[in-house]
Amino acid sequence: MKLCIPSQTCLNAPAMATLFNPKAAERKRQNSAKPRHFQCTSELRAENISIVNRRQLVGLGMASLSIVEGSKPAWGFEIPPPGYRRYNDKLDGYVFVYPDDWQKITSAGAEFLVRDIYDLEANAFVEVSSPSSSKFKSVADLGTPEEAAKFLERQYLVEFMSTRIGVRRFSKVVSFKERTSTSGDLFYDIELNITSYADTNQFGITPEERIEVKEFDRHLFTTLGTANGRLYQLRVQSAEKRANSPDVRAAIETMYASFKPYTIIA
Repeated sequence: MKLCIPSQTCLNAPAMATLFNPKAAERKRQNSAKPRHFQCTSELRAENISIVNRRQLVGLGMASLSIVEGSKPAWGFEIPPPGYRRYNDKLDGYVFVYPDDWQKITSAGAEFLVRDIYDLEANAFVEVSSPSSSKFKSVADLGTPEEAAKFLERQYLVEFMSTRIGVRRFSKVVSFKERTSTSGDLFYDIELNITSYADTNQFGITPEERIEVKEFDRHLFTTLGTANGRLYQLRVQSAEKRANSPDVRAAIETMYASFKPYTIIA
């Protein structure tokens, strides 16, 4: 509201209150005499940014803490040993390492298959049982390590079966043992040998016409573990003549130790 006095000067209501109220005028003069502090825009912006960064750092720290404390697969952050590559199958739930000069190849039966490019008899793959088959709480469900070895021997003979005439396959259990990993999981480590013989002349009548030759002599390393109610098999194959060489044994130990089936979180 404005009020015009005879001098033609127009004053608004607060000004009129000051004009007719000496105490109000005195308070106004005292307030105007007090020093005032101002903060420049750049300082305000810097302070706001600092607050945001502190909040982000705190949030990042809490997230990192939750990962460390709440995540079961601590191996998820492990670096593979020199000379090895790491493979993590998040769909079936397992992880292991293999020599870095081995290459992945396509296979109809194996979940994951790698092969030594310098020795075609050397390969490794993982086989996981079907979720709809038998439920496994532990490898002990297969029986003792010896019983599990016999089970694998029968399974391998079926897999290596040939329909060719004159082909014979022989197998034997080399060793078996149970092993507890650093995380407390139970594994069965089993070694088998499979040898294949075939006749050079499948339709020969006399023994002289059917000369027997050795097709292959292979050493099969297998470690068995369980998770998610399923049986996990890491199989490593080598030529029998190289099975006891230091480099093969060192690679087998490294791969065995790295093999970890883990619980899949839906």
